[in-house]
Amino acid sequence: MLVLVALVAVVYANSLPNDFVFDDHTLVDFNPEVNPASRGAIEQRQIQYRPLRIWSYVIDREIGGHRPASYRVGNLVYHALAGCAALAIYRQLGFAPITALIAASLFVVHPLQTESVAYISGRRDVLCGLFTLLAFALYLRWRAQHTRWWTLALTSITLVLAVMSKEVAYAFPLLVGIYDLTIALAQQRAAESGRSTVHAIGALVREQWLAYAALAVFALIGAGYLYVHGVGTDQWWWGGTKLTNLLNVALLWVHAGVLLLFPVRLLADYSYAAVPLITSPAAPLAWAALTAVCAALALSIWLAPRMPRVVFLLWWIAATLLPSSHVIPHHDFFAEHYLYLPVFGFAGLLAVTLKRVVDQLGVPRHAVEVIALVIVALYGLRTIARNRDWRDDLTLARVTSQTAPRCARAHGNYGGALLTHSQVDAAEPEFRAALAIEPDQTSALSGLVMVTHAKGNVAERDALLEQLTKQRFFSYPNFLSLAGWFLINGENDLAIRVAEYAKLRPGVDDRVWTIEGTAYARSGRLDLACPLFEKALQRNPRSPDARNGREVCRQRVGR
Repeated sequence: MLVLVALVAVVYANSLPNDFVFDDHTLVDFNPEVNPASRGAIEQRQIQYRPLRIWSYVIDREIGGHRPASYRVGNLVYHALAGCAALAIYRQLGFAPITALIAASLFVVHPLQTESVAYISGRRDVLCGLFTLLAFALYLRWRAQHTRWWTLALTSITLVLAVMSKEVAYAFPLLVGIYDLTIALAQQRAAESGRSTVHAIGALVREQWLAYAALAVFALIGAGYLYVHGVGTDQWWWGGTKLTNLLNVALLWVHAGVLLLFPVRLLADYSYAAVPLITSPAAPLAWAALTAVCAALALSIWLAPRMPRVVFLLWWIAATLLPSSHVIPHHDFFAEHYLYLPVFGFAGLLAVTLKRVVDQLGVPRHAVEVIALVIVALYGLRTIARNRDWRDDLTLARVTSQTAPRCARAHGNYGGALLTHSQVDAAEPEFRAALAIEPDQTSALSGLVMVTHAKGNVAERDALLEQLTKQRFFSYPNFLSLAGWFLINGENDLAIRVAEYAKLRPGVDDRVWTIEGTAYARSGRLDLACPLFEKALQRNPRSPDARNGREVCRQRVGR
């Protein structure tokens, strides 16, 4: 275990000086639950989902203070613990000590883990991965010691913590199922030689009824949660139909497999403009990918009785990737952090395959260790290089736009990062490049409004603002952010104008009244500002900005 801790420290040490990046600003820096000093920020809201991640940030702040390095150290600690849990599971699966250590080392240094570990907001995947692996390790221990009911209870508690970190932990029953259909079934058939597969499955069900009952309750709770709260997305089928969605999923699975093995071209943005999106069933590449996935499934079913551990690891990759695979379409087409848990299956599969190949070739005994050391070193070096890309918003946005030059969102994000650093002239071509690829790209449209305003191009600015009002996808938060930008820059009339646009969008809350009231107050129109602060407080009596604004109104008008 000390080896794994040392690997994490060495590989991720150069990520510690990195700044807050993208969602880190909302989730950590300007989140009043984490950073109480941000309570006066008009545009921020407390984050109400994935509570364990937020609580862990609070612990980081209490220990190390509010600075990026404090939160990144937390990520490294949790990732190292996840590596130790992975090592324990590999041993429980029957790996030899050195093979288990190789697999766990591959898990902790794999470059795909960078988006979860070097990125503070990636804590959700690290925590979910840690508690899912711990829950599975505890479950395997309970299987070996049925009389210890407390182990199953502890498994359940750990699983709840995994779900509180990220919803993909609801896939845990799948992990138990594939274990029973591969390794456990093979062991049962070996113990009852001559009995049929159906009989062996029946024996497993009778033996594990308590675990299955607990998992059934867990699955019902998950289904109930989705029924009550919905799936949190309005994304339609990718490509327009169920068939094109299936073809896109097959392509992404193949793409994920390539990334697991060859993590060379890494991206922080996999929106559909950065990867091929299939919009027509007449797509030979997509059909080839679907054929490959189906062939891999058929081959694994055939291999299951012969190589149960290998098939279990392969199915682990599939089971942990499945919740993010657009079975229920969601807004992010693909992201590398989806692969945090699948890397466990891949690392084990690579270690087992490496040992088997070396044994078959009859090469010297220590060849496995030497080859594994080379692979770990190569993956580690790639991770160290990737950590530098997450240095700050500007660096990551620049690298992403260069890696995916046809990605509209990447150009829009880079333009936004440049604009934040007051590089107006450099930001404009990035926004225009994004709009040339995707004319409705919201961040680019909003950014271009800011650029044209900063350059004094009033006619184009007003035309763009008018265009935004007709954009269905330009949401209330988008307008609110733009209104806040004008307010911060002292453009009170424009802040009021954009706030009025925001009111026409669904989801209006106290912030729009607060921004508009602040703009009127700064313009000296207290007669209009005071009623707006009152409206904001009616919607959110705890709003500090609205309370402060109302107090200023009362003082100035002599109330």
